[in-house]
Amino acid sequence: MPATDAPLAKWMFLHLLHGLSQSGYAMAGANELLGELDKLPPQQQKARVLFGTGLLRQALLLNPLDAGLRGLVGQLGAMAAPSPAYAAW
Repeated sequence: MPATDAPLAKWMFLHLLHGLSQSGYAMAGANELLGELDKLPPQQQKARVLFGTGLLRQALLLNPLDAGLRGLVGQLGAMAAPSPAYAAW
């Protein structure tokens, strides 16, 4: 994670502090992290996409019937491949 990426550092800290992501929390984090990717250097873009998508995937595991969340994770799936454990699930 680049040291200058304050939003990413904030959401990583909150995630480590609180643990599993509920869908509202994950969507708020992903919205902030993925909102203006085109203005960031490639390394920051990649870090934000990986973490933001990971937050949403974890929230989907906890809320599998959330159609909006499922659609969002599906759209982002092309940008960040899931872990083997998530893919097996």
